[in-house]
Amino acid sequence: MEFYSKEAQAEDWDLLRTLGTAGRQIGLFVERTEVEAALQENEARTSLIIDTALDAVITIDRAGRITEWNTQAEQVFGWSALEAIGRDVADTIFPPSHRPGYREYVQRLLESRDPSLSNMLVEMIGLRRDGREFPVEIAMTPLPVEGSVIFSAFIRDITSRKEAERTLKDYAQQLESINQQLDTALKEAKAATEAKSSFLATMSHEIRTPMNGVIGMAGLLLDTKLTDEQREYAETVQTCGDHLLTIINDILDFSKIEAGKLDLEVIEFDLRLAMDESLDLVAERASSKGLNLACLFHADVPRNLLGDPGAYGRW
Repeated sequence: MEFYSKEAQAEDWDLLRTLGTAGRQIGLFVERTEVEAALQENEARTSLIIDTALDAVITIDRAGRITEWNTQAEQVFGWSALEAIGRDVADTIFPPSHRPGYREYVQRLLESRDPSLSNMLVEMIGLRRDGREFPVEIAMTPLPVEGSVIFSAFIRDITSRKEAERTLKDYAQQLESINQQLDTALKEAKAATEAKSSFLATMSHEIRTPMNGVIGMAGLLLDTKLTDEQREYAETVQTCGDHLLTIINDILDFSKIEAGKLDLEVIEFDLRLAMDESLDLVAERASSKGLNLACLFHADVPRNLLGDPGAYGRW
C-alpha cells in the first residue's frame, strides 16, 4: 500500500507504524477471506460428491443425532434433510426390534481397537418413513473431531440383491428337486431294463431248448430216405429253425447291447445264400397269398463278404 500527500511531511515514525499495522490487518483480512472462500468451495465440492453418491451417506455425532443427510438418504428413507438432521438416527432409520442391535454395533466401534471393524459391511433391517421395513447394508467409521467422535455411515438398499438371492436359491432348490426326480426315474429305468433283460434271457432260454429239439429232429429226418419233395420240406424246416434260433440268440444280443457287451461276428459268408435263406422264411406265406417272391442282385454286388451272416440274413 502506498500513501501520498500534496505537501512535504517530516518523518513521523508513529504514523508509519500505524500505516504498517493497518496494512498488515488488511492483508490478514484478505488472506482470511481467501481461505474462507477456498473452504466454502471445498465444502461445496464435498457436499456435491456426497449428494451424488449411490449410497445414503449420514454423519452422526457421539450422542447418535444426525448431523448430515445426503440426497440419496432422502430417497432411501423418505425423510428430507431438514426433517432428519437433529433426530436420533436409531429411532429414524431402524425398526424398534433392531435398534438395540444397532447401538451394540456402535458401541463395539467405539471400544474396539481392531481397524478392520470400521467400514465392515453389516446387514441390518432399515425403516422407511412410511413404516416399511427393508434390508440394508451399512458400514460405519468413527472419526475423531476436536476431542470428540463422530460417525460416518454409508447405507445401501439391498432389496433387489436379496430378491435376486432368494430367486437364485429357489431356482437351486428346484434344480435339486428335478435332479432327485431324474435320479429316481433313472433308477426306475435301470430296474425296468434289468427286469426286461432278465425276462428276455429267461424266455429265450425256454424257447431255445425246444427249438434245438426241432432242428435236431429235422437233421435226423434228413438222414433218412426221403423223396425230393420231402427232403426240400425238411431242409426248409431245418433252415427256418436255424433262423428262428438266430432270432432267439439276437434277443439275448439286445440284452447285451443294453449292457454294452454285444460283439458282432466278423466271418466270411455268401451274401446271395444268406438272402436266399432269408426269403425261405417268408416264401411259404407269400405263396399262400398267390405271390411270387424273388430277389435280384445287380452284377456289381459282391457275393463274398465279411460280417455277421445272421444279422444280414434277418435284416
